Amino acid sequence: MRLFPKFTFRSIPQWLGISVILLVLFPYPVSANYLQLDAVTGIKTRFSTGCSTVEEVAELARQRGVDVVLYSDLLRDSLEYGIAPFERIFRKKEEMPSILSYGTMGYLSEIQSIGKKNPDILLIPGMEANPFYYWTGSVFSDDLVAHDVEKRLWAFGLTSPEDYEQTPVLNSNFSKRVSGSISPYFMGGIILFLAGGFMAFKDIYRKAAVGLAIAALLITFNYHPFQSSSFDQYHGAQGIAPYQEWIDHVNAEGGLVFWTGLNAPNGNRKMGSTQLETMPYPEDLVLSQNATGFESISFEATPQIESGMEWDHILKEYILNKRDKPLWGMGGNPVTCDGENGQTLGQTRTIVLARERSQEAILDAMKSGRMYAVRQVDDNRLSLDDFKLLDRNTGRVATLGQELALEDYPELRGSIRSLNGGEKSAIVTIIRNGTIIKEETVPLPYQFSWQDKEVEKRGRSYYRINVSVGETERLSSNPIFVRFGTLEEHVARLKESATNTPGIENPRAPSVSSPQSPMSSMPQSPSSPTSSTARMQEDRFQIPEISRPSVSSPTAPSFSGPEGVTPQYTGKGGLVTPRMDGLSIKKGPGTIFEDTMTVNRNQRLQVVRSASVMLDDKPWLIVRVDGKLGYVWSGLVKKVE
Repeated sequence: MRLFPKFTFRSIPQWLGISVILLVLFPYPVSANYLQLDAVTGIKTRFSTGCSTVEEVAELARQRGVDVVLYSDLLRDSLEYGIAPFERIFRKKEEMPSILSYGTMGYLSEIQSIGKKNPDILLIPGMEANPFYYWTGSVFSDDLVAHDVEKRLWAFGLTSPEDYEQTPVLNSNFSKRVSGSISPYFMGGIILFLAGGFMAFKDIYRKAAVGLAIAALLITFNYHPFQSSSFDQYHGAQGIAPYQEWIDHVNAEGGLVFWTGLNAPNGNRKMGSTQLETMPYPEDLVLSQNATGFESISFEATPQIESGMEWDHILKEYILNKRDKPLWGMGGNPVTCDGENGQTLGQTRTIVLARERSQEAILDAMKSGRMYAVRQVDDNRLSLDDFKLLDRNTGRVATLGQELALEDYPELRGSIRSLNGGEKSAIVTIIRNGTIIKEETVPLPYQFSWQDKEVEKRGRSYYRINVSVGETERLSSNPIFVRFGTLEEHVARLKESATNTPGIENPRAPSVSSPQSPMSSMPQSPSSPTSSTARMQEDRFQIPEISRPSVSSPTAPSFSGPEGVTPQYTGKGGLVTPRMDGLSIKKGPGTIFEDTMTVNRNQRLQVVRSASVMLDDKPWLIVRVDGKLGYVWSGLVKKVE
């Protein structure tokens, strides 16, 4: 089988196409000249729950050395409860300030106007939305509960007011499109209205006909399909569907979507006589598709950045071609009032590797995963000046969010320091495919360079890095991918991709979207020393001796119980009881989450549903105990017969 065509005059277009493929796969190691820019995300203003104006936020960001502000005001902040069967007509609505209540045009134009006055700082509009919530209980029995009110996402990169106004959320605007299926009540209302109007016109039972027409008109309006969301809050939990609808809408409009607040820090509270309840929702990262990323570090680091959690589950699905897109981590700084509860603007940042200082370059870097999240306690934050994979044979490199194609074992290089200098002791953790392959305590500044000879050179793998200083300073990078294979295999793969598209007679450059395009290394931040060339010399790197760490998989917790009983429950509803006294109910689906309560053998737990997180092939369960929700591993409970 001939890999390359025989060179003839007629084969020149094919040779040109192959040349382009080789250049994409094996570029010369030129500098990417990225800028490291400090960005803050999740900032609220007086357009929603914030205490400051758009301009005051911009000025505060400038004072604290922030380069980019991504505003994230609430799109719609309301709760609405109606009386069946006319929920949308006879209703009570609690409306708080939001983008839609003030007006999208005013929100976007003010950010644009303040941005023009402050050209030294980039101001990018965005929004935070809760696409769905649902009611249980009744207003008449005083047990009304609004569920999932705090389950939210961010969106950035939407430019027109209509993009915001037509976003599928509850209690929102009329839509120009039909949302969901058309209700039979809507069609029946139209028919009855026409019938009532005809009877009144013909003077057939005029009073009854007028009453029928009015009732039919109310029914038609109540069940009309011209609304942004195809869901309502009166038919219980709808799983991931409402959130996937929101993600798909933002993606279709060219925006970026990030899950936020996964551990629901403000998930259980009261608003008047109404109980608001939101459970942690990290499993929604796995259940949803095509989100851009998630809030990996906020005022605290989320458990999802640790090895083997939901983030690694998604990344492993991606490298196994079970998922179309990876998921990126970004820092969240959801400040409403600066200094309130010890939370300040700039305390958590996303360091973006941008090609230039522009809004388009920032959004491109976020979409491509060229960023890392960091939490700081003062101005001297942690800085990941360099983190890349290197092919020793060719000098080709890839940095955050990118992919390196190579035959040999990859070499990892990195440089970590405190931005303003000084000595700190940090724990550096390198994770490959969800498993910790290297973890050590080192003094900062720290440089490393070593070749991973334990990786299986087959298919794809990924590497990411976590850094921590004490309990307060954290850093988490996005992954770098590597695809193993020979030159012939890489060329054949891209040739096959090219030949499956129109225009085979004149091959063109293949479209290689991030993170699959090999790129050059990540530069130092602008404030880092200028002598980068000397710093990158081989003898300047510390090369630690590499040994295969002993990493054990999680094992099932031990328990005492009746002999011959299999400790497994599928989580399909009903009641369960613990197999031991003092069983801990967790805040989230994993042993690293805090305990919310303990239960004993004689207590009955109501199963709400299964979570997507598994331990030893058994799911974690969401259970209700004395009106409170929590998580328990199904291997430690048994079903009540």
